[in-house]
Amino acid sequence: MNSGSVKCMGRILFLILVLASVCLVSFCGCQKAEQSPARASVDGIKLKDLEPVDPGNLPPQIRFRIFRFEVHTDWISSLQQGFSQFDTTQLNFAQLPAFQANGFLVGFGTNEHMGGLSILLEKIQARRKETRNLLVYDDAGDDISVAMLNSKKEVSWKVADGKVSKDVFSPGRFSWMLKAAPVPDIRGVAQVRMLPVYRMGTDGFLTYLARMRSYTPFDFGAFDVRMNPGDFVLLGSLGEPEAPAKPAADDQPEAAEADKKPPDLTLNRLLFYPPEKPWAINLYLVLCTGVGD
Repeated sequence: MNSGSVKCMGRILFLILVLASVCLVSFCGCQKAEQSPARASVDGIKLKDLEPVDPGNLPPQIRFRIFRFEVHTDWISSLQQGFSQFDTTQLNFAQLPAFQANGFLVGFGTNEHMGGLSILLEKIQARRKETRNLLVYDDAGDDISVAMLNSKKEVSWKVADGKVSKDVFSPGRFSWMLKAAPVPDIRGVAQVRMLPVYRMGTDGFLTYLARMRSYTPFDFGAFDVRMNPGDFVLLGSLGEPEAPAKPAADDQPEAAEADKKPPDLTLNRLLFYPPEKPWAINLYLVLCTGVGD
């Protein structure tokens, strides 16, 4: 065998060794990869899953800020006069005669009325007692004021013909419900509905949740209005009848006992008069702060 053949055989053996080494390394690498801890799987995740949430899938939200003011009953006359400056033509009442007969006051205002509102609140020495934000997502509504009835009692109110209607209510909550939804095809405008309601049950948080959508409406007290951000509704009371007059000295003893009888519990009193302060009236200012954004 000549030297050329020897060199050729040497090159072939060298190539065989190189190929064998490459295969061995690849095999070991595969074995180590199989023995390495499994990485988190991304199977089943699609590009669509990584896209941001579409805001259009969320229910439109209407934002309000609720202010509760306390006013002494001595200012009822000034309060009635002050309400006359606000607009009522924008309000659509279910039964205006019954609304007024029950002693309810309401006025609608825009940014242009804010100055007059401030002057009125200062004049009647209104004291701000509570401020809270309210979000309304759907037609379920939410309560803007709450009066607790802690025991079974008879409550009266007036119907459209002026007659008095009465019913006995179990412990529960009397409040003004606020419902709101965006007006279709009109950006930044909400259709708002407010009405008095009663919700039964005060015996625990779970019971409250279960009964949140179960309520008794007083439809005669309902009204509707369209609101833009910056618009407001002011709710108040015309006043309540005084307690029975004190009997004369020559009246019968049983008449004197009647003087001790508390005044009838009316829907007006429950919605606007704090039980611990019979000399005070609550005013509720409902300010719209955002519509669908």
